[in-house]
Amino acid sequence: MRSFGRSTSSSPPPLPALRHLTRFVYSGVGDSALVNVDNFLSSQTVALHTLVIRHSQRYPASFLPTGNLRNLYLTMNISSADFLSQLFTHGRQLEILRLEVELEHGCVLSTVFRSYAKPNSFPTLRKLSFVLTSAAHNFTDPDLFPAIAEFVRGYGMLDALCISNTYDLAGFGYDAAIWGVLPSLVNLRTLLIDVPKDMPPALSAWLIPRGVTVLGLQVARQATVDINVRHYLPSPSREIPYRHCAQHLWPGLPNGLKFLALPVSHTEVQNFIRSGLPALRLMRLRAGNLYTVHGRDSERELEHWPDRWERFYFDDHLDELDCGELRFLYPRFSWAW
Repeated sequence: MRSFGRSTSSSPPPLPALRHLTRFVYSGVGDSALVNVDNFLSSQTVALHTLVIRHSQRYPASFLPTGNLRNLYLTMNISSADFLSQLFTHGRQLEILRLEVELEHGCVLSTVFRSYAKPNSFPTLRKLSFVLTSAAHNFTDPDLFPAIAEFVRGYGMLDALCISNTYDLAGFGYDAAIWGVLPSLVNLRTLLIDVPKDMPPALSAWLIPRGVTVLGLQVARQATVDINVRHYLPSPSREIPYRHCAQHLWPGLPNGLKFLALPVSHTEVQNFIRSGLPALRLMRLRAGNLYTVHGRDSERELEHWPDRWERFYFDDHLDELDCGELRFLYPRFSWAW
């Protein structure tokens, strides 16, 4: 067996010994289950090259066995910066790194990112994603996103990048200055990034590297505080307005875009698809709706994807539309991981 995936609710999963396993995907809840996963991974350090863990709790050990991993995707709670430091120290061979994290109080990751802001730390790194989804109440790390920007600046060979403060959490340093790193990324082809409130839409378009062909621009959703868990949590129905952005963005967008995601409605963008961006094949608009772009020039139209296309045929349609790079931005829709 070369690939193995497991999802569980609470009880520890029975994990067999698979010495030749190359890809492992785990999704679940419950600390006891993760203990078994940690024991399992400790015996898989030779052949395993792709690891995906989506979990609601922190990892039970201070060290995640990375071994010969080339692709790592973690969605979890992080309680200590030492966990990330250990991962970086032993993950020099990583080619793809995706982190979607909830931060506990005192987990200052900015110092770790600054310590590894040099190309020789990850000589093979080509795709990077950092998404902050939640943080302990009253906890801040004002240098977090500036440190991530400095880290990214040291890796001009990146061809895919995602940076997101999903719910616009205050105290983590996400503002227009973060976009200053983008022009230095001359090899970038895939980009998903938040547009901060202090960034004019027209300026943001011109900061995007001209070689980008897959682009997602999003705005943060406001967050509330759950007193019971003392964490910032999303309020999905309260999205920060981003109206009339298409008319300001369109002239400055890279001409070779094949995919474009914007937080606008179908009606707002319909007129603009008939001028410019001749390579555009697919769009993702407000509420996550996907649209195929048909026709040429003044005859271009948008066709809405039925739900079944996203659920069952996502990968097939991406290949048909020459938008395979999109799998990195939206891995939850794809079997690529």
